Amino acid sequence: MIKSALQKKIYKVTKSKVIASNLLHISNNSKDKRIRKQLNNQLYNCCSIATIEKEKKEVSFIYKNANRYVSRYCNSRTCMVCNSIKMNKYYERLKFLENEDDLWFLTLTIKNCTENNLENVLLEMRKTLRLITNKTLKKLKISSICKFECTYNVKANTYHPHVHIIIKDNYCANSVLKLWKYYINKSYILKKMYNTKDDLVKDNGLDLRKFDKKHLLDIIKYELKIYKTKVYKNGKRTIEKINYKSLYNITTAFYKKRTFSLTGDYYKLKDKINIDINKENIQKIVYTEEDFNTNGIFMYSGRASDYLDTNNNSIVKIKDIEIDKNINKFKKENLYDKNVFKIYNKNIFEIIKENSIKEKRVKNKDDTIVYKYF
Repeated sequence: MIKSALQKKIYKVTKSKVIASNLLHISNNSKDKRIRKQLNNQLYNCCSIATIEKEKKEVSFIYKNANRYVSRYCNSRTCMVCNSIKMNKYYERLKFLENEDDLWFLTLTIKNCTENNLENVLLEMRKTLRLITNKTLKKLKISSICKFECTYNVKANTYHPHVHIIIKDNYCANSVLKLWKYYINKSYILKKMYNTKDDLVKDNGLDLRKFDKKHLLDIIKYELKIYKTKVYKNGKRTIEKINYKSLYNITTAFYKKRTFSLTGDYYKLKDKINIDINKENIQKIVYTEEDFNTNGIFMYSGRASDYLDTNNNSIVKIKDIEIDKNINKFKKENLYDKNVFKIYNKNIFEIIKENSIKEKRVKNKDDTIVYKYF
């Protein structure tokens, strides 16, 4: 049903804001606060306003008005809303690969590292890949799409950075694989980081196979993977909490770093891969008249986990009870610092009137006015 589609969107928005609030809590106790601005944008500005146009039967999450509010997407890698939009956009622009011949899917790995070395290991991996494609194999003119990712091993408390590559020509793929193993295992800098003389790449950590449609999803499916820690009580699993510390470390390591790298014939896709959601034409949710309230502006309330108008009326008339339960369950299990989330404890319209939070007027490059709240 259409009404469930909007409620699922609200569920995603709630999860993203809870994740941002908890990462902000970790940021307060951490020396590295580079992603703090990004998290504030995700918590307070991303999808904070929804507007209904009854005549067009549309719900929009971007409302542009030079005199008042502007709600924007945050483009954050930890935002579930923005990542789902990016994933759809990536697929639209890269699905032509499904019809190409002689494509191979290559996975390059390295030994798991600790959180202290993660950022430096990623840097060395980039340098090595650049050395292989731009210098050593320059004559081959390799055409490839590379995606850097990092996973987390909960039991060992280590991080696993790796690269997925879609590459043309089997000979090029095998050459990259062999040179990766050679350069990484000979790297003095990496061995010093790991404090070992053993090889950092083994044959079982490398993978080469014929490209399939499912491999395209491996390239676009996520920016950062969210891991959960199982909590047991009396031998039974009760809840699954997100491992926020690992998520914070990975987000910080990837801060202002490209996850996509393009070479050869695919380099022309560079502008299509660098997606700014605020400049994209986002498909609006079309609804039926009986399911939604009247025209107006609805602002997100953290306490209600819903979009409310000035009279505290919900954007949805008939709610899906199961989705509502899932929202409340997620908040109960994961929101461990309610003070960071306190901005939503009241109706945001009342907060603005009372001037209990600071209002900052910002002019964007496109001459739209944004009101940010702190």
